[in-house]
Amino acid sequence: MADVAAQAHCPVIVMHNQQGKSYDGDVIDAMQAFFQKSLAIAHDAGVQDADILLDPGIGFGKDTATNLLVQRRLEELLTVGGVRYPMLFASSRKRFIGDTLGLPVDERMEATGASCVVAITKGADMVRVHDVRPIARMCRMTDFILGREKYAENK
Repeated sequence: MADVAAQAHCPVIVMHNQQGKSYDGDVIDAMQAFFQKSLAIAHDAGVQDADILLDPGIGFGKDTATNLLVQRRLEELLTVGGVRYPMLFASSRKRFIGDTLGLPVDERMEATGASCVVAITKGADMVRVHDVRPIARMCRMTDFILGREKYAENK
């Protein structure tokens, strides 16, 4: 797949995943190693850094406690091998939200918004969500507060 992406000069998302949910040692160290290996494959195929986005794979190969820990330490995954990559964060309606708050999938919008806002404060560049309008507003307001977007008086 990396060869096809390189030939087409299209962006690729490198998402962390693994078999099982247990980690030997620190999960962030394991994820960094995974990203380094995956990035080497992409680079060997000719994919340029400018075409790569990272995704911590919330909900994939991680239990609830690990998903919460990864989100808490998200900024440690923004740079791999000295290169800062854009980060896609996708926690929308995920099981770890339901497990944490005891919510069914159709009642996780506000908690998804909180997760997205925290991800943005930790450096995430984009989010993938189901409830686009309300969460986009939360994220835009977060960007304004953080000074990442300039305020223009709405008339």
